[in-house]
Parts: sequence; C-alpha cells; structure tokens
Amino acid sequence: MAQINKGTTYSAGNPTVTIDNLNAHVDNATLLVGAITEQASITTAQINSLSSAQVILETGLALRKATLNQAVTGALSGATNGQLLIGNTATSQFARATLTAGNGITVTNGPATITLATVPLASYSAPAAYSGTQTIAIPALTSLSGYFKYSLNSGALITVKLPNTSRQGVVFEFKATFLGSATIKIQASGSTTDIVTATATTGTQGFTIIALQDNPTLPAHWGLF
Repeated sequence: MAQINKGTTYSAGNPTVTIDNLNAHVDNATLLVGAITEQASITTAQINSLSSAQVILETGLALRKATLNQAVTGALSGATNGQLLIGNTATSQFARATLTAGNGITVTNGPATITLATVPLASYSAPAAYSGTQTIAIPALTSLSGYFKYSLNSGALITVKLPNTSRQGVVFEFKATFLGSATIKIQASGSTTDIVTATATTGTQGFTIIALQDNPTLPAHWGLF
C-alpha cells in the first residue's frame, strides 16, 4: 500500500490531483522521514497496564486486533490441551510446547490442565527362569527404576544382590513366581543378612525396594515397601 508524500503540496495545477490520476499519485508516493509524528514515550502506568493494550497480528493472511495478553498466551492461534509457554535462550522467545514424559512418568493433557502420574507396574523386564541354587547380581542404576521378574522352579534357592553403586531414591521392583519349593532372598551387596526372604508357600510375590542413600552396601541402606 503506497502512502502520499507529506512533503508535496497539492494545489490546483501543481500537481493537479484528479479522479483519473489519483491512483498514479498514490502509487508513486514515498514516505518521507518525519512524515509520521513521533509519539510521546510510554509511561510507567501504561507499561503496568500493557495486558489490555492492543496490537495487530497477522493470522491466516488477515490482520487482526488483539490484546497483548491474547498475543502472549496464543489465544488467537488455537492452543492445544496441555501446551505451555517455554522459554528458548537461542531465540529469546517463548514457544508453545507440551511436557515430555520421562521414565516412569505419564503426562495427561486436558483443557487447561496437565496431570503427572507414575507409570503403573504393569510389566517387568529381564525375565529369567532358575532351577538351581545361585546368586544374581543386579546391575547398578543411577537414576531409573528397575523391574525384574523371576520364575523359580522346585528346589531353587536364589539370592539377589542389590548393587552398591545405586543412587539414593532408585527403586527396584521384583516379581517372583514360585513353581515349587523355591526360595528367593534379596540382600545388600556388602551383607549376607536378608532384606527379603520369600518361599513358594505363598505363590507369586512382588517386592519394592528403594535405596535410602547413595552407594548402599548394608541392609539399613535400603527400604522395603
């Protein structure tokens, strides 16, 4: 869109503006420096009320009026459930994004709500079947929870040693399925004292053990729940 040059005086004959040449005058016009009057500086009171100030945004190839609050919260662009404004130091801007679920966590996004929950222990990893007496050393975990499933045949005596390099708060989940007169024991790495002892008399059992400190080596360093 062209703008008429403020510095040109339009009068009869110099230059003459007619119905026929008005479009040409507009198309050939330029905007001189100072053609728009500079406005006074914004006041502190105005800054404090900027949430209701209006701006012009382009959406869908159309210019639309919005308050600054609407522009910042994305009210005009159709936000989806669970989206938040996340700062980006690379652009010095806010971008809309949803939370990403980490290990053992679920994220449920709803209208103006975000629900975080722990993942139910529906499945176990590292399944193994044992029929003879042996000792199993669990690998160390630094920040994640571990799930272990054992199938114990008749006569088996399985001793599970917890790692002494685990971090405080690490959780181990165990599930033992007894197929006979088997026994499972869970011990700290530096002790022969049982934290858990379970036998086939009660069938399938589950245990949850948490590290109460970094690098646990003794039974007192572990919690059973």
